[in-house]
Amino acid sequence: MTRLCARTRLDTCMSLSLRVGLPSVSTSCVRCTRQRKPVSHISSNVARRQTRCHGFMDQLTDYINGGPKLRKWYGEGELPVDGGNIADRMPEPEDIAPEDIEKDAILVTDADSATGEQIILQLILARLPVKIITQNAEEAKRGWGPYVTAFAGDLGDEKVVSRALRGVRAVICPGKLGAVLCTAARQQLEHIVLLSSAGINQPQALDLGFLFGTEQGVLRDRKREQAIKESGVPYTIVRTGKIKNLPGASMNLEISQHDQQASGDISREDVARVLAGALQAPPAHGLVFQVSASGPGRPPDDWVSALNQLSTTPSAL
Repeated sequence: MTRLCARTRLDTCMSLSLRVGLPSVSTSCVRCTRQRKPVSHISSNVARRQTRCHGFMDQLTDYINGGPKLRKWYGEGELPVDGGNIADRMPEPEDIAPEDIEKDAILVTDADSATGEQIILQLILARLPVKIITQNAEEAKRGWGPYVTAFAGDLGDEKVVSRALRGVRAVICPGKLGAVLCTAARQQLEHIVLLSSAGINQPQALDLGFLFGTEQGVLRDRKREQAIKESGVPYTIVRTGKIKNLPGASMNLEISQHDQQASGDISREDVARVLAGALQAPPAHGLVFQVSASGPGRPPDDWVSALNQLSTTPSAL
C-alpha cells in the first residue's frame, strides 16, 4: 500500500479542491474560528513563547510539509508553534462530563490506510476538524500539520479511543472498528459512518481475505455491520463494490438500497467523498445504502437531498 507523502497530500488536496469547485477561501476554517475557553493554568512564559519568531529550520520544515500553502488556502494565520496552539493541543480534562464538551470533530479510524488518507483530505476540504488514531503520531503531525489531531496508540485500546473521542461528534470507519463501539455510548457519539461491501448478505465464494486483513476481506465481515446496528448509536452504512485507485469526481454515483453485488469499480477518492458526504445527513436511527459508479459524470453536489430520500428503516437492507 502506497502512503501519501506531504507533498502528494498537498497536490491531491489542491486537485480535489478544483474538482469540487471550491471557491476562494477568505475566512478561517471551522477549527480555527471556534474559540476555546481560556486555559488559565498556562503560564505567561509559555504564552510568550507561543509568539516567538521561528528560525530558518522551522520555516524550512514547514515548507517541505506544505504547511504555508495549506494555511494560506484555508485562511489560517501565522505558523503554529510545534504543530499547533498550546490550548488546542491540551487534552480535555477527564473530569468534564461528555455532554459539557463542545463536539465538532470527526474521528477517522484506519487513518494510515489509503482510504483513510483520502477521507482525511475530504474532511479538510470541508473545513472540519479531524482526529485520528495512529501508531506514529509524530509522523502524522509532520504530514498533516495543524489540520489533524493525532493520538498515538492502537485502535483496540479503549483508553486511547476514549481519549480520542472526547469532543468528537461523528466517526468514519473505513476498516476495523476496534474499541470504538465500546466507548461510543459513554461518549454520547452522535453518528457512525461505516464503509462496507456491496452484496454482503448474498452468498459468496470462500474468501480468506478477512483472515489476512485485506481491505475487501475486512469490508465483507458481516459482524461489523451487526455490531454497528446493535450499538444504539445513529449509523450510516455505505456499501460499495471493489475499490480502485482511479481518478475521482469523473463518474456518476448511483445510490440505491438493493442488496446486490456491484458491477464495475469505484474510485477510492469517490468512496471517501461519499463517506464524508454522509456526515451531512445523520439519520435518527440507521441508514444503509449501496453506491456504485454508473458512467461518466459527477458525484452529487447536495448529499443532504440525495440521502434524505432514502429509507431509514433499519431493515431496509
